[in-house]
Parts: sequence; C-alpha cells; structure tokens
Amino acid sequence: MGEYVGGYCDAPGKLFNQGLFEESSEKKHRLGTIRILDDGRVYAYALAGTALYAGLLTEGAAADTLAVEKAVAVQAEVGDAHVHITYGAGTTAVANYFADGYLCSAKVAVYPGPMYKIRSHIAAVSGATLDVHLYDKIREILTTSCYVSMIRNPQAGVILHTDAAPLSFLTGVPPIDVTNAYYFWNQVKGMCSLALAGTELPGVVCVGSATAGSVMPLATVGTQAPCGVFTMEGVTDTWHTFVMLSIPGY
Repeated sequence: MGEYVGGYCDAPGKLFNQGLFEESSEKKHRLGTIRILDDGRVYAYALAGTALYAGLLTEGAAADTLAVEKAVAVQAEVGDAHVHITYGAGTTAVANYFADGYLCSAKVAVYPGPMYKIRSHIAAVSGATLDVHLYDKIREILTTSCYVSMIRNPQAGVILHTDAAPLSFLTGVPPIDVTNAYYFWNQVKGMCSLALAGTELPGVVCVGSATAGSVMPLATVGTQAPCGVFTMEGVTDTWHTFVMLSIPGY
C-alpha cells in the first residue's frame, strides 16, 4: 500500500522516511530519489542551496569547475569501487560534496567514457588527491594517463531560478518553504502551483522568467528550457497559477 499524506497517497511499492511536506536538516534518502503520487505528481529528493519558497521554480547549483577533466592519481583496476583523482587547485573539497552525484571518464586512450555514481568521499585540500568511493564498480581500467570529471546530483544545492542569469538546468518546484541546507521533496511533474510573470493562456508552454522563481509564456522556441504547460486562462502577472509541470529529464 502507498503512504497516505493529507488525503492522497504515494504510488504503491515504496515507503519514505520523510514526509512530503516536511523539511529535514538530516539526509533521509539518496538525493534524486523519486516519489510518485497516485495522481501523477512526481517529486525528487533534494538539498536546498539557499532559502527556497513554495511555488517558485528552482535550478541546479553551478558546476564545480575544479572537478572537470582531472587526472587520475592512482590507477583504478576493473572491479575497483573507488577512484583517486587530483582535485583542482583553488579551494578545499568539502566531504561528500559530490555524494549521489556522478563521475565519468573524460579522456581515455582507447575506451569511451563510462559513467559511475558517487557514494562518498572525504574532504581534500586544494590540489590534493581525492579518494572517491562509488556505488558502481570500475568497468574499464583508468590509468594515470586518464582524466575524469565529476558533477553533483542535479538535486544537490538547488537555488531559485532566474532566466536573466541562470547558472544551471531546471530542477523543480518546492511544495513548501525550505530552509537553506535542508532536505525536501522537489516537485518535477504533474499539476503544480507556480508564480506567474506575464499573462498565461491555457495550453501554452511556460518557461522560467527574469523574475526569480516565476514562469512566463514561451516567446521564442529554442531559447529557453520549457518546464510545463499553462492550464488556466486570465491569470495575470505576480499571481500564482496552475501549471502541468514537466521538468526536463524526469
């Protein structure tokens, strides 16, 4: 049976340690864990990178350039569950900053770049060797002539989205106000309440706007990532409205 939350229930087959409308200072699920309600709404487990508010669109944290195309420090054999890399100079790698994120072979002599899911890592000072533990085992040998890149989970450190200066891709809409550095369920699909910038028309695709967290009708195809479709007519600027949410990738 699914878990009943406020009169509706999750799709059957999963139990969750954190309520849908709760925030938590403690991590209770892997980032990106999917939660599906029986009415089609979908949520992804997320970590706030700033204070967030119900009904405002979010985006991912800016990519860490110090983890892009970094040299393998110690050869990783097939079957190993960890990789030693030389972390980029400039700052300290915070412990588990990339946990639940991904590592890929960015440059290898022969093989294409397989991807691995990151389990954990300890802190490492600038330019030091970072030992990254994986959920997956190495499938292709990584010699010290290889390079790898790492990226955080899409739902790690999410912030308010603004199309005026986006730092990353769209990640969802919180159903509650969220404290910075707290964990929550970020809505990625289904009927959703969103702040509006402009005037909507039903059936028109909506995208992020220059007003932080708000959406507007798509004006030019191909210039902005769509996040859903408007479902009402006559709602105007600064009000919240209903959107059939569809965050790319979910």
